This record gives sequence, structure tokens and C-alpha cells, in this order.
Amino acid sequence: MIEIHRCLAIGTATLAFAVASTPATAQIRATETVPVIVVLEVAADPPLNMQVVKPISFGRVTIPNKAKPDTVCSYQLGTSASAAMETSDQYAPTTITGRTPNGCQALAASHSPGNIQVRCDPGRQMSIAVGVASTKIANLTYVDTGPVALSGADPTIQFVKNHTTTCKPGKTGQAAEAMELSIGGTLAVRRDDALPVGKVLEVARITVSLAYP
Repeated sequence: MIEIHRCLAIGTATLAFAVASTPATAQIRATETVPVIVVLEVAADPPLNMQVVKPISFGRVTIPNKAKPDTVCSYQLGTSASAAMETSDQYAPTTITGRTPNGCQALAASHSPGNIQVRCDPGRQMSIAVGVASTKIANLTYVDTGPVALSGADPTIQFVKNHTTTCKPGKTGQAAEAMELSIGGTLAVRRDDALPVGKVLEVARITVSLAYP
């Protein structure tokens, strides 16, 4: 029994030596980076879009004086940038460019119609709709847009609120030609001591919608 035990001990020692003497295999790795690149180009214009170039501005106008109670000054702004703004009140209905008996007056040439640039597919029919939303300042009202002027390759067309037209032919080398919408309107100012003076006030917002049938 003693000799058998000794043989087992020798065999175990021999096996342990064989395992310890086997060389370890090193881990091998390779690393590389892959760049991600792109070339950007300007997209084509949408087939129908608009851009506001200039807001509708009545400039500096007066609140009616106290010569008569409940006076209303009316200021009419056309679609031409060079046109004088017409002024009137209910006691002097004839439109004038100066001051009315109740002090209604457009001060200096600080007014201008709104201007919107329109891009569309040449030759394609489109509808134009104009809507008004008042900001509800008491005794200060944007009464009506009046005529809207559409200018492009053809002579200027005027319409009121809704119109159907054909997009003007594009210019050479362009997918679409910019046309212009000019919007004026009428502003009514009622005598009110509470109206703020000397501040820029937003009286209304005009929504212009274009659509292809």
C-alpha cells in the first residue's frame, strides 16, 4: 500500500510540472477607425412657399381730438409704397391727405403696405385667401384689408381677400419665379384717453393662404 501511494504522488507531480511548463498564448487585436463623410447641397425650393418681406405699417397717426365726442379717425393705406395715406373722420367724410377738423392726421411718410414674396410652380393654378384676426385693442381696429395687389411677370392684379391665379412663368435658369403680394387696409382710431401713445402696437394679424387645387 505504501508503494502504490508513492507512485501516485510521483505521477501527480509529473502532471503538475507538464501543465506549468506549457507557454501562455497572447491575445491578438487589430483596431481601425472608419470616417463617416457627407456632402451637403442646397435643397430645391418648396413647390409653394411665402416669405414676409415687410409688415403692414400705418406709421405715426393721431388719435382724434376732443372737438366732438365719440370721434373716429379713419386711415386708408393703399398697396403702393409711394401712395399717400388717406385720412378721414365721420364729421369730415371727404378723404384728405392733411389734418381733419378733429385732428386726424398721418404724421410724416412713415407708412408702408405689407409685402410678401411668393414662390410657386410656373404655370400651375393656385388659390390665394386672405384672412384677418384682430388683436382686440379697445378703440383701435384694423377694419379691412381692402384690395390686395399681386405683381409678377404680368401687369399687377388687384383682388379682395380671395383670388385664383396661375403662377407666372419662371425666369431662365430658375425653377420658380418670385411674385409679390402687397396688402394695405383701413385703420380706425376712436377717441380714447386710455390708448397708449408713442408705442408700436400690433393691431391685427393677416393670414395669407396659398393652395394648389
